[in-house]
Parts: sequence; C-alpha cells; structure tokens
Amino acid sequence: MPNWCHNQLTIQGTDDELNAIRDLLEGENEVLDFEQVKPTPRDLEDFVSDTTVKNVNEIKDEDLEWQSHSKPSQEQNLKKHGFASWYEFHIAEWGTKWNACDPSLDDNGDRLIYTFDTAWSPPGPIVLNLSELFPNAEFELKYIELGMSFAGTYSVCNSVESDEMYDYRSKQWDEIALNFGFEDLLEELDKEDLVAKDLTTTQ
Repeated sequence: MPNWCHNQLTIQGTDDELNAIRDLLEGENEVLDFEQVKPTPRDLEDFVSDTTVKNVNEIKDEDLEWQSHSKPSQEQNLKKHGFASWYEFHIAEWGTKWNACDPSLDDNGDRLIYTFDTAWSPPGPIVLNLSELFPNAEFELKYIELGMSFAGTYSVCNSVESDEMYDYRSKQWDEIALNFGFEDLLEELDKEDLVAKDLTTTQ
C-alpha cells in the first residue's frame, strides 16, 4: 500500500472556463480523471516486459517493426513513446503512480474545488498541463502526505508557477492539516511536543 497524499485543487476562472474544465476532467465514472488530461498510450499499459531496457539511442528503427497483433516490448515503447511502461509515463506526466482516488467536486459557481487522494505525491504535472490548456484560469493545489510529513501549495496562472513546501509543524503545515480536517492529529502532536519539552527541561 502506498502513502496517500491528500489533495485539494481549487480552480478559478470565467464561467466558460470553469464549465470547460469541469467537462474535460470528468471521466466515465469519476468527476476527476487524469486520463482526460494526459491519456496513457495503450502500448504502455499492455506490453511484453523486458529484462533490460536499453537507452533510446541504442534501439534500432527495425526494432519498432512488430506485427499489429503482437504486444510491444518495453524497448519498443521507449523508442516510440519515450517511456518503457505506464509507470514511467504516469510519474513524468501525472506526478503520481495512479489516477486520482475517491475524488469529489464542490462546484459553488465561482470556483471548482476538487478533493482527492494520490499515491505518494501530489499531481503537479497534471495541474501544469491544465494551466497550459486554460492559461487564464487560476489553479491552486494544496497537499499533505502524513507518512513522510510533507505539505505544500502549488499554484500556476498565466505560465507563472509557485511551488512552496512547508516544514513539518510550521504554521503553514498546521494550516494545511487543519484544512484537511486533521484537528485530532494536531492535538495529539501538540501533546507529544509538550511531553518532549517536559522531558528535556527535567533532564
């Protein structure tokens, strides 16, 4: 099981922009589907595993010639797509291993707020790709991953990016934890800090 990264993506723009973004992001069964932004090439999902993946420059053009009914190899995928498998593609193009998990949407008219989980890390590249498609809209991604205790805010508008990561138990870290409803966790951490402080002063 991965460490789950909790995400909240807030999008502001005109009515037309928000409607277009909401329609784009909606998948067949979910309100948020990364495949709608950066589709995974089918070859990368259904391939023959190689023991060793060669550098792309070492793969000859004739290696790309396979029967239409055959599954491509990782070597062929690397030459054709620049990625050996879906995993490398997702990490580079999505920023995370899997699609959004348990997404929900709060559409209050003047903004879209998506809340969802991702495996290990936040989907920064997805947000950047969205901004390239809708350059005048404002995107802000707040995230926190409790296993490794990191949190941050990634925002982009008009090709201007801002990526801030916050120190554990900093004011900003605590604010994001509260934003995701982790009040009980913060109370427990505060108690642990007090115990540690008391132990230090009594030694």
